[in-house]
Amino acid sequence: MKITSKGINLIIFFYLIFIASSVNAQKIDIAGVFVDSISKTVLPYGSVSIKNINDSIAITVITNERGKFLFKNISFIKGMYLSTHYLGYQEKIIQLTPNIKSNINLGKILLVQKNILIDEAVVEGSVNYVVKKFDRKVYTMDAEKTSTARTVLDLLRVLPGVVVDNQGTVRYKGSEAVIYVDEQPLNFQFPNIEMIPVIKVNKIELIDASMYSGGNGQSGIINIKFKRVNRNGLSGMLSTKTSTILFKSLNKSKGFLNINYKNEKSTFFLNTSIENNFSKSNSVITKNVDIPLTSSIQSINLFNKYQRKTNFNNVGVIYWLSYNTKLYLSCGFYTLKYKSDIETNFIENYAITQQIQNSYFCKESSNDNQLYEGVNFSYWHKFDTLDTYIKIFGNFNIYKILSKQNSDYYFNKLNTNILDSVYSYGNDRQFESNGINLNIFYNHSISKKTRWNLSYNLTIGLKDTTANEHFVFNNIYLPQSQFDANNSHRHNLSWRIGIKFKEKWKVDGGLNIVDYFVSGNYTRYNNSNFQDTIIALRKNYFRILPSATFTYEVNDKKEIKFTLSKNSTLPNFNKLSNYIDKKELYNWYSGNSELKSVDFYSAYLGYSYNINKCNASAECFYNYTNNEVANISIPLTSQLTLTRPENVAQKSNIGIDLSTWVKLNKQLNFSLSSTFFYLLFDISTLKNTAIYYNLPIERLTKKEFGYNIKLNFEYKFKEYYTMFYFNYYAKKITFNGYYSPWINSSISLSKKYFDKKIRISVGINNIFDDMIEHSTYSSNFGIISNIITSGSLYKRFYFFSIQYNFNKGDRGTKNLRIGG
Repeated sequence: MKITSKGINLIIFFYLIFIASSVNAQKIDIAGVFVDSISKTVLPYGSVSIKNINDSIAITVITNERGKFLFKNISFIKGMYLSTHYLGYQEKIIQLTPNIKSNINLGKILLVQKNILIDEAVVEGSVNYVVKKFDRKVYTMDAEKTSTARTVLDLLRVLPGVVVDNQGTVRYKGSEAVIYVDEQPLNFQFPNIEMIPVIKVNKIELIDASMYSGGNGQSGIINIKFKRVNRNGLSGMLSTKTSTILFKSLNKSKGFLNINYKNEKSTFFLNTSIENNFSKSNSVITKNVDIPLTSSIQSINLFNKYQRKTNFNNVGVIYWLSYNTKLYLSCGFYTLKYKSDIETNFIENYAITQQIQNSYFCKESSNDNQLYEGVNFSYWHKFDTLDTYIKIFGNFNIYKILSKQNSDYYFNKLNTNILDSVYSYGNDRQFESNGINLNIFYNHSISKKTRWNLSYNLTIGLKDTTANEHFVFNNIYLPQSQFDANNSHRHNLSWRIGIKFKEKWKVDGGLNIVDYFVSGNYTRYNNSNFQDTIIALRKNYFRILPSATFTYEVNDKKEIKFTLSKNSTLPNFNKLSNYIDKKELYNWYSGNSELKSVDFYSAYLGYSYNINKCNASAECFYNYTNNEVANISIPLTSQLTLTRPENVAQKSNIGIDLSTWVKLNKQLNFSLSSTFFYLLFDISTLKNTAIYYNLPIERLTKKEFGYNIKLNFEYKFKEYYTMFYFNYYAKKITFNGYYSPWINSSISLSKKYFDKKIRISVGINNIFDDMIEHSTYSSNFGIISNIITSGSLYKRFYFFSIQYNFNKGDRGTKNLRIGG
């Protein structure tokens, strides 16, 4: 074949193109490993990108559990470079200049941490203290905060809108917060919030529940996110605390143990806690009785001595399939043993003649043994950088209670007749409940300004049984009874959509659909005539609950939020049964088959201001319901009462929650919060109950202005930390009375030793608590009660605690000087 000059030129042209492409787009491999610049530990699950000369990303890979990455068959073009990304570390740029004949092995790439104070010099990074997302704010807990905190509660109390009291109760946005740890319910892993290791906390998310899954503005979720554990090995925490009143005996004691073992992608954990509580109380009760056929004055002196022992245990594993996918599995059990011994002196006098009508002395003992067993699982996966993710969690649980109650009554007078008799009464109760819970939540981010989410929650009651046995002088007393909830299931479907527009406005709205069905039987056994009574119960509740939230971001520090919502509380099976439980001689209990669900209508307006050393929030709220449920006590005689739930009142509550935290300097910070509210009860619906039982009723409308104040100071001097807490609650009204004001206070001093691995604390609880009288007042259908209570619950407790943190893989930072 003859090749022309034109063909030769064409061959040469394509050959030159091939040579050029071989030079300018060489196929190479690029490898390396992420390493901490200080501790020299590897950094797993980071990201590294190859970019071209125009800063466009060509390809991105994730480092494995050993911090290694590999790019295969990369067509290298002059000007390409690598960009590293790892949370809490500065970005690093690496220019690529390959050898024509070989691949590139970058070896150890040393990454530098952000926000570390070394020899008094601050290395400032680009990590913001707070990052705003659509339904949450994410706060970064830097080394300064985690090094000074005694427990995770100290981290929470400095966040806007979060209030922590002396008992460890956490409130956010006006109500008790739902706590998650790494997207999972707290009790899946930790029996107690104080067990959460402070040194592992990386970020804390404050989530607006109304924008997350619906609800009123006065509800919040707190998600505590951990740092990624880098080095394999053992870590954990051991803590113990003891409290005494008179230094003669231990009134309270508790201990925590947390053990974690990391092996590549898996982290195995064991958490256990033990708590003992011994307490005494004395109540002086005066009752003025004015009901049909009876007008008397009752004097009751009640002495209660009780002991409570608890043991919680969780064991499980967390497995990271990849940087964006996590599996979790655990099993747990807890036991609770409760013992109470009560002595009661009872005297009833005729109101006019003062003659003793009834008199007795009672000794009562109660023993409760509770056992919970459960299996928990969860799955979390993040799809993209726009915060599209899915999480699934569920559990199967078995809950059992065995209780025994024995009462011995020694009668001196009965209906003015002098007696010297004894009546022995007992009750044995067995309760068992098995259930399954499943929750699926999917959040889809269409863009940075638009997202929607869908969640579904299923609760199935597989078994719910309560069996009673009554005894008189240790002989079975008929009839016996048993509850069986044969089938119950609750479905909750929520859908929400949120849009951000004009940079400052966010609108979020959606619906919650609730369907609750319960069926069961109440069986009354009467072996004397071999006739049993079976009452079937079938109830179905369906609710559609809308809500909407409007947010205006004034700037990066200030935000205004307004929420409108409808919510509903549905009754459980035991509250729906009309069976009268006579397990106590003078106190009977019953359910109510006519009980209605409680619908709440709420409005919420909130304002928040936040900077690194100061935050403040103001949250106005209004709640209204026309069928509030309460347990009412109906006097059948001057001594015998029947307690049952009823839809008793219209209730409205308007008020404002205020909170602020200020860090004055490196040594001193304080937080102050308060709630002011106006409460209104209208109990006109109880008129029908009063007429039915021929009883009097007074004050159908009740109004009350109330408030509470919480103050917390924290001061650091040298290596010591001291904290003072003071809480004052004003009088609180109920539908039938009120609670008197009360105080809660404490002071503590702590110091950390051995590279901050050991923390020792001493302090006093209840400093001022017994300075005011603890009393309650109630008026129930002609019986006016005044109760004054004293005892160890309000006495000064002196406590000592020690905590030890052990952690293989301390990142080599023991010689760093941490700011603050």
